[in-house]
Amino acid sequence: MAEPKSFDFTSGSFPAGYDRFLAPRLFEPWARLLVEEVALQPHERVLDVATGTGVVAREAAAVAVRGRVIGADISPPMLAIARQKGSPEGAAPIEYVDSPASPLAAPSDAFDVALCQQGLQFFPEQLEALQELRRVLVPGGRLGVSVWCALEECAIFHAYQRGVARAIGEEVAAMMRKPFIWKSGQELEQLAGKAGFRDVRVESRSLPLTFEEGLGQAVDALWGTPMHDTLNSYPEETIQAIRAAVREALAPLTQGSAVTGPMKSYLLYARA
Repeated sequence: MAEPKSFDFTSGSFPAGYDRFLAPRLFEPWARLLVEEVALQPHERVLDVATGTGVVAREAAAVAVRGRVIGADISPPMLAIARQKGSPEGAAPIEYVDSPASPLAAPSDAFDVALCQQGLQFFPEQLEALQELRRVLVPGGRLGVSVWCALEECAIFHAYQRGVARAIGEEVAAMMRKPFIWKSGQELEQLAGKAGFRDVRVESRSLPLTFEEGLGQAVDALWGTPMHDTLNSYPEETIQAIRAAVREALAPLTQGSAVTGPMKSYLLYARA
């Protein structure tokens, strides 16, 4: 089987698992932190790029209750889930648009805050994407971006990668490093400066990822990632071998009946 060159975010195969396993346990806590750190105000207009199933957009809408929230993504299956969930009760309405990060299907000088959670590392043109985020912000508008630190600092995903490598080899397992490409916060800070942002600040934070139902749930969650189609392209016997190897790699992270490990991320804040 040829190794896929990149993840297919337009696939309809993994979003349901993503929303079931990863959105509430991994992405919602980080979304709350991202929205809190940009000091979002009730009247503000917000653009969430790479919105996925709308985790950050809903968090923003719950704060910017008198404002406006737009979530943009290239994945129709992800956006379908986001639209189905709607906006939280009492929150601002959310509009979802099908759009790449560059060019963004959004007018210039139209938003007070732009957010992007765990999307920048996947964009084929990262500088252009940041320049687009600056374009859509009003002068002085605020940017909040998160990207994972090194894979070795994100314990559960590091275990996933090691298990896949053990079962089917390093070539396919190497794909799992794609979300964890940033070598330093300084590299991210420099890119934002090059895109024209000012008052750039990058910090690293760590939050736990916990699968409260244990190893079976933690293994199932791997199929809620963009690796879903690649892993399922193997014969059933190989899939079971992958599951067994991943389970073994995750075992040291068991605490009582749960599986838990730290996830470390760079958080970038800046002004247009």
